[in-house]
Amino acid sequence: MPGSSFLKSAVILVAVTVLISFFAPAATAEEDLKLTGGIAYMRMDEKSPEHPSWMKGSVYSTEDMTLRVFQDVHFLFSKTRIKSTIPDYTTSSVILRKRVLEHWPGYVPTGTCRVTTVPILEGGEPVGSFEFHHFDSRGPKGYLESMGRDKDGYMQYRIWFVDQIAQIQVQEPEIQQ
Repeated sequence: MPGSSFLKSAVILVAVTVLISFFAPAATAEEDLKLTGGIAYMRMDEKSPEHPSWMKGSVYSTEDMTLRVFQDVHFLFSKTRIKSTIPDYTTSSVILRKRVLEHWPGYVPTGTCRVTTVPILEGGEPVGSFEFHHFDSRGPKGYLESMGRDKDGYMQYRIWFVDQIAQIQVQEPEIQQ
């Protein structure tokens, strides 16, 4: 029957694609840092008017601490990049790059820095943003604030690190003499 070999090939290709996406590795977070000159930090504490209600404590970021989420799918001798999102119904993991980790003052693991993302819920509904933490309690922790899609269609998030110095100052009030 003419065309049946084409149909069979198409069905096999679709089945392989579905299986690969099902067993794909964790999404990779790629930040776009374009720092020139000095670094201007944005800081927010809970008293700041722009501080989201779901964010706890003092946080900081830079204008360029953003990440794009994608998955690399390897098929035989080629690689395809799929635009992805971080699932808001379960915990998952992303990899933070060294350029972003330069802004984290605490412990940074050697090699790959994989962090766990936890969806943030308000009223039982996901807000599209996430809390993240490293498995080592000294490692990076903070928030990923949804920024929507960039011009290329990739989901973007702003990285906010928890300001540990500000938290220590709040926990240990000054002793007046």
